[in-house]
Amino acid sequence: IIAEAKSLLPATRELKAAMTTAQKDKNLAVFAIVISKAKMEQLVDVSAISEAETTLEALATEKLRADLQSAKEKHHFLNIRSIIAKAEKDKWAGKEAIDEAKTTLAVEVAEALRRAMEERDLQQLRLALKVSQELEASATAGAAAGAAHEEAQEEAQFLADAKTLVSVLTTEALQQAMDQRDLKQLRLVAKIAEKEADVEEAVLLKAKSIISALATETVQGIMKERNLGS
Repeated sequence: IIAEAKSLLPATRELKAAMTTAQKDKNLAVFAIVISKAKMEQLVDVSAISEAETTLEALATEKLRADLQSAKEKHHFLNIRSIIAKAEKDKWAGKEAIDEAKTTLAVEVAEALRRAMEERDLQQLRLALKVSQELEASATAGAAAGAAHEEAQEEAQFLADAKTLVSVLTTEALQQAMDQRDLKQLRLVAKIAEKEADVEEAVLLKAKSIISALATETVQGIMKERNLGS
């Protein structure tokens, strides 16, 4: 009798209407708010709330997989990472779908890292390496101990090779900026060298010395122009 009475309440009608709307326009945020409100007020029958939560999970999982496929086709691993982060924050999609997305991210990042290494693209290499290191740090043990250890060794070697290449490319970029006396680029690469790359100290010191000299020249040039104009 109580369940039948609750089914006639405005709160129940609101929940069912939100569920129908969400299935049509995929506005899951509004739907989730209505579910949360219904659970808090306790004016809706438990079975209706359960049905709504099941529907929300199904819709969120469907959206997650669609967004993931779109990002995968474009090879946008940063977009995939953002999609996963949002799904984990919302807690609407099913765990299995989120785990699938994480697996896809790992594959896409590894491919992006290999491409960047082959093309010697420092910018993409740094991005892919950063995400790879994040994945490595948050990885959970799922395989057998022996297999997990072997995979971990291969992954560690792969990342070590990528880090070495970052250092090589950063050193090359640093040398090029010094040769061209490009203050803006030199500052940028020197910052990367200090934080992300293992560049020889002598090279970095030379770069800092040239940065100081170029900065002084720039200031002197500005002061000279002002004096001539006054």
